[in-house]
Amino acid sequence: MAKIDPKHLKKYTVKWILSNEPLDFFMRIAKSFEHHMDRRMPGRVNFEIMSAQEYAVKYNDGVEIDHDDVLRLLKENEIQLADFPAPLFAQKIKERYQNRQTRGKDLDFVESDWSSIEMPFLFRNETHATAFMQSHMGEQLLYYRNQLKVKPMAMVSWGGSKLIAGDKPYTSPEDFEGSKVSLQYHTAVSEKIFESLGAEVTDSDADAYETDMPSFDMSKKVVTELNHSINTNIILASHEFWRNVIKCECDYREHTKEEEDGCLRKQLKRACNEATRDRDVWNDEMTAKFRQECESRGIELHQVSDSTPFKEKTASVYDQFVKFFYDEQFIDSESEVVKHDLRTRVNDLSDNSRSAWCDDLTIDQ
Repeated sequence: MAKIDPKHLKKYTVKWILSNEPLDFFMRIAKSFEHHMDRRMPGRVNFEIMSAQEYAVKYNDGVEIDHDDVLRLLKENEIQLADFPAPLFAQKIKERYQNRQTRGKDLDFVESDWSSIEMPFLFRNETHATAFMQSHMGEQLLYYRNQLKVKPMAMVSWGGSKLIAGDKPYTSPEDFEGSKVSLQYHTAVSEKIFESLGAEVTDSDADAYETDMPSFDMSKKVVTELNHSINTNIILASHEFWRNVIKCECDYREHTKEEEDGCLRKQLKRACNEATRDRDVWNDEMTAKFRQECESRGIELHQVSDSTPFKEKTASVYDQFVKFFYDEQFIDSESEVVKHDLRTRVNDLSDNSRSAWCDDLTIDQ
């Protein structure tokens, strides 16, 4: 490896706030990130991982913090890393665009790109969703669609596909007609999904609750694995930390492969991607364990044998929010528009797709 200037071998301590529930699940992601970073660059980064409540006690005089505070702390470089629910992050981006000059960009386009993650029945499974998040399309989403002055490191699908909990099974579109549904994250996309199925979205007195396996309330009597979308979180970094605090020689000139392997920023990104692919965070064995626990507690567990009727009923969601993935400025000619159809592009992805950031040093070896 080429000689690295000693000043670029500084050791760093990063504060990481876990802003989402359940904490033990997101702790596994953070610990996986820590493990892969230490494997790549032993001793270079010390992780102080804490919940929002722990941060409040230790650093904020006991005053509780919310998601808005997490973004503020990242912008101020008071913390360096945080996880953040993708639907809420997309909502914050939309608000940011609404409150500033968009320089000719179409606001609907900004919302549309981020809405792609929530589209109904888009991903075959969680592995397929992870492939999208680490593909060229996923990296473009992270890189180009952000005006919040934080650095999106990676997207992570977690806890399997979403569930519907209630007092009856919801295995066909007709089961939703006239029902009141409470959403896990109240976004325009998720609201439209259930309205297209004939349900009413409500915050109280709901018949059915959108949830996931790690967050499932075992007091519910019936659960349906609807698999209509994948839960997604984004790992965010402080922009100040990412661009100005950590410095690498290879940022400023042509560099060799060996020098790139010695770049802290690039290895942080790669370790982050590895953590999001880590099957020890959520895997088929954990899904089987969840199903077994439901059975042992007498909870009825139902699965959708044919998603075709659901896909047909929710097709209008694509027309309203994300018919194409890219803005028109990325499309060279009218003949290429069809190549950017979201469902076609994502369906063509193999479960092993990954971007150039995902090098050969992977957890699979």
